[in-house]
Amino acid sequence: MRLSMKDGKADYAEFTEMVDCYCVAECPKKIAIPDLFADMNAKQQHQDWNSDWYYMVHTQNAGKASDCIKCGKCEKVCPQHLNIWKLLETVAKEFEKKE
Repeated sequence: MRLSMKDGKADYAEFTEMVDCYCVAECPKKIAIPDLFADMNAKQQHQDWNSDWYYMVHTQNAGKASDCIKCGKCEKVCPQHLNIWKLLETVAKEFEKKE
């Protein structure tokens, strides 16, 4: 699944699977980008309360969305031409809220 961009903002109305994704291999912070986008999709599309737990699992041994350094390596290999670092900012805001 993926988030899409509309007018520079994350759009949750259209979801498709991330196919042929090479972004994790290119990420210097080893962020599990497809997994984090799937967590966000589940939370936004299905109000999945368990998404927070899955986000924790997916970031336990890998980078968090907020760890992104905006180097653009993932975007250069993205076959869907996603604005990944912008989407990761949205994911970080949702899952890494300060209490």
